[in-house]
Amino acid sequence: MTDFLVISDFNVQNLVAILNKHGAAEGLRAVTAHYGQVTQTLLAQDDSIWGSHNGVVVWTSPSAVSSTYRLAVEGKPIDTERLLLEVAEFAAALRRISPPIEHIFVPTWIPIHPWEDRRGALDMDGEYGLARALMRMNLQLQEELQADKRARVFNAARWIAKVGEAAYAAKLWYVSKTPFSVDLFREAAADFAAAMRGFAGRARKLLILDLDNTL
Repeated sequence: MTDFLVISDFNVQNLVAILNKHGAAEGLRAVTAHYGQVTQTLLAQDDSIWGSHNGVVVWTSPSAVSSTYRLAVEGKPIDTERLLLEVAEFAAALRRISPPIEHIFVPTWIPIHPWEDRRGALDMDGEYGLARALMRMNLQLQEELQADKRARVFNAARWIAKVGEAAYAAKLWYVSKTPFSVDLFREAAADFAAAMRGFAGRARKLLILDLDNTL
């Protein structure tokens, strides 16, 4: 059984419920860390936090990791150098996660609200483009973590592309600080479970033979 600790600055109870319901067949179980205490949890060396887990999902909003991005959402110019430094600091905290943790799953950063990166011609602007900033952040994150064999970065933008407009849950955000819909969390949970199948050697393989035995 792989016990995952799910760390986030937003409400991920729906994700944990889905993982526990559908991940059991993959030997996967999940619990949430203390709400909103991402940095404190990552930097903790307490066995009471890490001792009973061998996997971790760290899913954060870009504003929680980068004050530069948070200011950019408010319309301030983007200091790219500072932005990438904040990502590097976050990745360093991930690499310092206690060695008993065998799997570190990190979804890429996506807008926490659907309007967040809709600036039209300014989406990719060097000073004000939030879409460009997220691309730079995610690329930096991947590069910072690629040397840690425990870390896997998941493309969260693909989940939004699959779910479409139903990816966001405005009502849930105002009620419980849950930004994403159950449908999007299902896509995430499916990818996490598939990854665990691969690590356990249970990924399906297909052998194709033609009729004259030349393969």
